[in-house]
Amino acid sequence: KGNLQEINYFGLDLTFDTNMFQFQKVNSGSLTGDWASVDGNEISSGTIRIGGFAGSGTPISTGSTGEFAVVKLKVTCNGCSNGQQAQFCITNYQDDIRGMTPEPSCTTFTYNN
Repeated sequence: KGNLQEINYFGLDLTFDTNMFQFQKVNSGSLTGDWASVDGNEISSGTIRIGGFAGSGTPISTGSTGEFAVVKLKVTCNGCSNGQQAQFCITNYQDDIRGMTPEPSCTTFTYNN
């Protein structure tokens, strides 16, 4: 929300609890629907590296609000109890989003059966 410069390339890492989730896929977000590429790969257990580039698509204009990417995870937690929590955190901002400091950079998921 509220980027200070145009964005043509981005990269970031998303971490998650592998005891509760399994990575499925990454899709383009509302701001990157016509981009040449938006993708993600699990680079280590519980860390997804996500990136994209506009190519001939529309750059993200200054001050935009929306999503770069949509990450799909499957809840795989067997034996979890109601109210158990896990965090998702975004780190390692690269390319045109280097130096961004989103607030908050982590969010909490609460398991409810």
